[in-house]
Formats: sequence, structure tokens, C-alpha cells
Amino acid sequence: MAALTDETRASLAQGQQHSKEQNEQFKAQAEAAVKSWRNATQAAERAAERLEQAAWRMELRHYLLAVLTGVMTGLLASAFWLWLAPAPVVQNSLDAKAVAELLRSEIAALKPSRGK
Repeated sequence: MAALTDETRASLAQGQQHSKEQNEQFKAQAEAAVKSWRNATQAAERAAERLEQAAWRMELRHYLLAVLTGVMTGLLASAFWLWLAPAPVVQNSLDAKAVAELLRSEIAALKPSRGK
């Protein structure tokens, strides 16, 4: 019986040692997994920040492109409209006798009368 007790103690001690080793190994693996998850979380946060900045820059570029497209379209439409518009034709003709008659009556109205 004493031999069995010694064997049992040795077996229990060996089991405890094996359990401690497994516990330490599991703890190291768990710590490594936690560290890996933290690194992955930090990398994901950095990637999300870069993605947000890229989205903001792209949005700004799209607004700028829309404004520039509108301005260039307006300028080109105005330039082609003016370029293709027919030249204005000035059709002023004066009848000298009619102008002289109009001016003569106006001048006569402006002259003071001699009697006053």
C-alpha cells in the first residue's frame, strides 16, 4: 500500500506538473492571441483613418471637378456663342435735309425774340 501511495503521489505530482506546464502554455498562447488582436485592432484603426482621409480627399476632388466643369462649360458656351453669332449690322442712314429741318425749327425756338 505504501508503494501505491508513493506511486500515486508521484503520479499526482507528475499530473500537477503537466497541468502547470499546460496552464503556462495556454496562458502564453492566450497572451500572444491578445497581443495579436491588439495589433490587428491598431492596424484596422489606422487603415480606417487612412480610408476616411482618402474618402474626404475624393469628395473634395469631386466637388472641385463639378465646379470646374460648370465654369468651363459656361466659358466655352459663351465663347462659342459669341464666336458663332452673326456680326451686328448697323443700318443708320441720315437724311440730311430732314435733319436740317428738325434742327432749324429747334434753333428758331431757342432764339430770343428781337422785340423784347
